[in-house]
Amino acid sequence: MRKIFKAIDDYAKAYNAVETYQFKGPSGPLSKGDQKTGVFAEFYAKLFAQMEYADAQVEYAKSSTKECDLIVREGSGSVQLIQVKAVSGHSATSRISPIHAGWDLLYLVRLDKGFRPIGFWIVTKDQFEGIEFPVKHSMMPRSDTPGSGSAVFSGCTPRLRDMNRVLDEAQAAV
Repeated sequence: MRKIFKAIDDYAKAYNAVETYQFKGPSGPLSKGDQKTGVFAEFYAKLFAQMEYADAQVEYAKSSTKECDLIVREGSGSVQLIQVKAVSGHSATSRISPIHAGWDLLYLVRLDKGFRPIGFWIVTKDQFEGIEFPVKHSMMPRSDTPGSGSAVFSGCTPRLRDMNRVLDEAQAAV
């Protein structure tokens, strides 16, 4: 019984530590939200988008925005909306939350049980042409299993190697 209470205490400490980074104003290092798997995936996605769009401003969307999680504002005035979907190694089903219309890019992030990326794919809105939104009950692909995940993701581009490079650089910079 003591081990259970200690595990709960340890979890609460870690949860509270994460929350302190979430509520540091509108441009804090982590997005706001209670679903920590999504918060971590959005953090990694933002770092990746900042690398992809080096001359742009990348910011978190308001937590109530369904069509995107990240907004990329380029110097030319163009805007890219990125929706991020995630699952962790703690998910028994690999099912993601509904995909809503309105995004330009969809980032799929699979995290391990330590909440580090073990799968990362990019889907373009063209790949969803003709699909009715919201898309529900989709399954996240697996890096180690070609053809896994829902059929709507069959043409997505794997970019885990690039994501890992970005994360390595971000960690080395601190």
